[in-house]
Amino acid sequence: MRQGKCLQSITLFKSKKAQASIDYLLVMLGFFAALAIILPSITQASQSFLSASDSITAKQIADDIQAQSTMLSFLGNGSKKTLEYNSIKEININASGNKIIISTESKIFEAILPNDFVFKDKNFSGKFFVELSKENDLVKINVFSALT
Repeated sequence: MRQGKCLQSITLFKSKKAQASIDYLLVMLGFFAALAIILPSITQASQSFLSASDSITAKQIADDIQAQSTMLSFLGNGSKKTLEYNSIKEININASGNKIIISTESKIFEAILPNDFVFKDKNFSGKFFVELSKENDLVKINVFSALT
């Protein structure tokens, strides 16, 4: 009789351990299911923030280039202005006619320049500089990385 009682209590003890393990597994399953549901929206929100940040930077570049080139057109030869920017993703800077076109993944901004200029197309991410200078009555725009 004693042996039967001992076996019964061992079985009961193992049953409680098994129940605790199943409960633990169910809690972990719920946690990972919730994480799987929430994680894509967190990723999308962070990507939207990064894209918006670069769009703001691109808009600022367009506005600054337009304002500074106008200012340089009134100043004498040898005048120079250097602007510093940081982007998270890639920003493309191109020239077309009398316009500088600054684009990101999602937006395009233009700066219409009042006078002739010289520019070579560039793509940047990270820290970079835009240097505007006036030489021979021509505005020269040079874009270079902080790493060079």
